[in-house]
Order: sequence, then C-alpha cells, then structure tokens
Amino acid sequence: MQTKVGRFPAYVPERSLFDTVLTILAKSLPQRGMKFSSPLSKIHEFFFNMKKDYPSLFEDVNFRQSPDYKYSKEIADCFIELQEAGFLTRPNPSLTMFRVDANFSEDESIEDKPEIETISKIAELFNQNFEIINDEQTQTC
Repeated sequence: MQTKVGRFPAYVPERSLFDTVLTILAKSLPQRGMKFSSPLSKIHEFFFNMKKDYPSLFEDVNFRQSPDYKYSKEIADCFIELQEAGFLTRPNPSLTMFRVDANFSEDESIEDKPEIETISKIAELFNQNFEIINDEQTQTC
C-alpha cells in the first residue's frame, strides 16, 4: 500500500507478515505444545503457493525464482522472529519440528483480525500440508 511518511511517499504493508503468519499458526495450532514437522524448504514452498493464490495478503514477500528450491528471505526472517518472540521453538536436533509455545485457544481477538476468512482458509491448507502433532493425539494432515 502506498502512503506518505512525512512528506515522502512510502510503501507500508497493510498488515505485517509476522502478524499474518502468527495468525495462520494460531488458527492451525491453537494449543500450547502442538507441533508441526517440516523441513524449511517445504515451508517456503507452501508460502510460495499461498503468494500465488493470495497475492494481496503476501504482497511484501519475495521469492528467489529457482525451480529446485523456493526461498524467501522474508519468510525465513519471519520464522526467526517468531522463535525470538517465544511463539515457536525447534526442540529437536534436526530442526525440522516446530512447537507452538503460546496458547491461542482462548485468544478471541484472533477472530477480529483483518482478512480472517482468508487466513482461516490458509490455516486449513496449512493443516493439510503439514504433519500436525498434538501431545494427546497424533494426526497426519
């Protein structure tokens, strides 16, 4: 979105990638301790496909155009920020398992987020593309 900062025109995304990805994870993995297993390459490929399907939601995400490996610095940075903020951890030596370290199940403000219907669809796709593991039960999506 083009806007002005002071007297200068500037691009400011309508919502941050951090907030978008955090909301997707909150809709997909609402309970603390839930996990998903994935190599980083699959995460990048998932968001590459989401950018194609929902370009306005991921307009500030760029991908290296390699046919073998989809990579986005913005997505990589976002997952690092989620870990640094304490929302995610990677509690395994191979770093392919992500654990949610926040409880989103009682956070009613998630439903008030902009574009929540679109984000809910993306969360469903996330559940279909990644192995979601709950401490009490294991389900492969």
